[in-house]
Amino acid sequence: QIIVLDFLREGRPARLLMQDYAHSGGMYLHDEDMLLPYTSSYALHRLVPHDILRTLTIGAGAYTIPMALLRDLPNAQVDVVDIEPILPEIGRRYFSVPADPRLRTTIEDGRRFLARTQQPYDFIFSDVYASLVIPMQFATKEFFTLAREQLTPGGIFIANIIGSLAQDSPSLLLSEMRTFLSVFPQGA
Repeated sequence: QIIVLDFLREGRPARLLMQDYAHSGGMYLHDEDMLLPYTSSYALHRLVPHDILRTLTIGAGAYTIPMALLRDLPNAQVDVVDIEPILPEIGRRYFSVPADPRLRTTIEDGRRFLARTQQPYDFIFSDVYASLVIPMQFATKEFFTLAREQLTPGGIFIANIIGSLAQDSPSLLLSEMRTFLSVFPQGA
């Protein structure tokens, strides 16, 4: 189920995309600022030590991350991959996604896309959920290794992983962080 919801947050008109029960992206309507705080982590692209020419967002959502990258990186190709075929139309219709030749969307499983791509990326942002959980194919050492192999030297990979940091019970988040750090030991 896909829902686009308009509401006021702190007196500002906002729009939210929900897929099933999960928030998949959103923006403030008057200035297109990011609605969901975690999305601002895309700005870590500034740590790449060279010009960014290619970016990849795995999981389109409301296209919040790709649109920010289009604004920040005027010379970059911004690729988006998502398995949900209706998201590009929803993005254009409700979230001001521009018709920009630098924005290229592929409808495909993100892991398969990574496995077949021929050119490396300077920046990869993985934000993939099925309802409230990460599909297992995006939570493995093999996936993180594939992402690392598709990065240029000095490139950055970011994964949105939601969960509890409590250590009193088994934690999927802590397990996922250990898996991530086994491939990206310099990660945080």
